[in-house]
Amino acid sequence: MCPRGAPPAAFIDFNTAREYQPNMGFFVAADGAHRVSRLLPAAALVTYAPPGSFYQDHPIVDDVKVTLDYDLTAPLAAPRWLDGFQHFVGAPYSPGLCVVVDVRYVVPAAGGSAPAGWALLPVFERCGAFVASGTYHLPLFQGVPGSTLLAEVAARGDPHAVMVAQIKSGRIRPSLDFASVTVRLRCATRAGQLESPAWAAPLPSLRLPRYVVAGLGSKHVAEMRRVVKNKTYSQAKPQALTDDQWVDQINDAVIKAAGLEGDDDGGLQGGGEEAREEERGAAAGGEVEGAAE
Repeated sequence: MCPRGAPPAAFIDFNTAREYQPNMGFFVAADGAHRVSRLLPAAALVTYAPPGSFYQDHPIVDDVKVTLDYDLTAPLAAPRWLDGFQHFVGAPYSPGLCVVVDVRYVVPAAGGSAPAGWALLPVFERCGAFVASGTYHLPLFQGVPGSTLLAEVAARGDPHAVMVAQIKSGRIRPSLDFASVTVRLRCATRAGQLESPAWAAPLPSLRLPRYVVAGLGSKHVAEMRRVVKNKTYSQAKPQALTDDQWVDQINDAVIKAAGLEGDDDGGLQGGGEEAREEERGAAAGGEVEGAAE
């Protein structure tokens, strides 16, 4: 349990009931985004830092997961990803350990992508090696996260302080459209909990990391919570394509953006529909919500 500022005896804080175990890891579900402005599909790349290997000069994709399952009735401005929890195991405890959610716009026919923004979620509670399990609403920042920022977060061990300083200095800038993502984080010791996707709950009920209000202010948060709708994924689909073909095109571009389309060192390989399905499963990785752990 946290040694100081303990809650009343009648309140049980499940987040501090058991310490983090690296061999069991943690689960992350990137459930959706809000106020992504371009009339294009969007997907999420999810990893953690340190080490943040995907954002180094020579990216390593071993710890990158991607979203590959979409609610086609959702608006392009507010995509709903249906992949559920994905498993990250083996990361040692570090006060600065963070989940990185990197949202990309996708141009399916061309197989291209562009950054929609990125979000940072500290993994641990302030009081120690306890996963800060919960359902979160995170602002997107412009571009992609820099390796220098991720290194500073790891070195200082205080992601909230680093993020506030970076925001105040203008070194990182929030999305001009107030774009955001909704994410669930769960300790591996809490199987069966936090099963509902974040988009099933009202945005004001979701947890905000401390740096959000401290760095961006309450007005920014209010704008993040304002719902924007436009044409749905189904309505954006070219008429000549089936739903499955449309999703295949989106996912081919997502897998390419993550660098998972082929790897000479034993990574993902193409070749036939069966191999393509295996590729997507490996790229998604981890547990699909509701599956046995």
